[in-house]
Amino acid sequence: MLPSFLKRLYYRMKGHTIGKRVHFSPGSLLIGREIKVEEGSSFGFFAILRADRIGIGKRVRFASFVFLSARELTIGDDSTVNEFAFSGMMEGPNSTLTIGKRVEVGAMTVINPTMGVTIEDDVGIGARCLIFTHGEWQSALHGYPFQYAPVKIQKGAWLPWDVFVMPGVTIGQGATIGARALVTSDIPPKSLAVGVPAHVVRSEREYPRSLSFEEKQAMLAEIFRNYAEYAAYEGRSAKFERTGKSFFVVIGPRENPEGVVRYAEPAEEDNIQPSMTSVLVSLTTIDAERGSGLEERGVPWIDLMHEKHSSVTNALADDFVKFLGRYGIRPTPVPGS
Repeated sequence: MLPSFLKRLYYRMKGHTIGKRVHFSPGSLLIGREIKVEEGSSFGFFAILRADRIGIGKRVRFASFVFLSARELTIGDDSTVNEFAFSGMMEGPNSTLTIGKRVEVGAMTVINPTMGVTIEDDVGIGARCLIFTHGEWQSALHGYPFQYAPVKIQKGAWLPWDVFVMPGVTIGQGATIGARALVTSDIPPKSLAVGVPAHVVRSEREYPRSLSFEEKQAMLAEIFRNYAEYAAYEGRSAKFERTGKSFFVVIGPRENPEGVVRYAEPAEEDNIQPSMTSVLVSLTTIDAERGSGLEERGVPWIDLMHEKHSSVTNALADDFVKFLGRYGIRPTPVPGS
């Protein structure tokens, strides 16, 4: 129940590494021989982590009443573990839980890491999912089945609510699993699998659907329109406007805006006034030269072709990047841009 600054001091005195701006809520607790928590991570009320080796990246958020236990526990930057998520049960020498960067683990999800669970970067796991690496109860000597095998969920896969993953399964990169599916065998990359047991209904050739540049522009315009509505809902003056193929959201009065989120094609960038652009959004490649030119003019940028953004940023750019996450678009900063 110690306050956060005393907990930081306590762990450091014990020889553990605790970064800057790490926050511990009342009741939160880390138990391990080797503990490393990088800057900006936070632990909610009664969030408890227990492992021989604990490695937590930057800006990882643990909600309240999380309990994670394994022999080795690793979680990458910018990941979130939501309320009442649990890992543990029948631990042993192979009990590892490895979670990559920008992963979201939903509320009330249960993970059994007996034989090891690997969840790669950018995976989304919805609430009440069950991931098991062992299955046994009745006597194997009486002929009943049992299984012990690791589980791997590869980069960018999505498991919505109530998905049950059985031992030995690999879910391929970019695959989508339908809600309430029972996954008993491997799922290929970039496929859609549904049902009990889960079976592939769309393969990589047709999933996900390929969009034309014009379709992407139309979709982005709709996202901008929705952002203007969201900003107005948040109490800010906001308006969506369009000029030719360009469109933008103006925050504040038109004649003296607080900020502008703008989409423009490269040929139109020379006409952009930095005072009228708080962040430039592009569907084409922003290479080092183009990015440097924008930053020299004081304009942060977001490259949606490669889902990256400048490390030079501002409050409006950060807010829009966060809003893009509602559409599964998660740009990452370019180091040293």
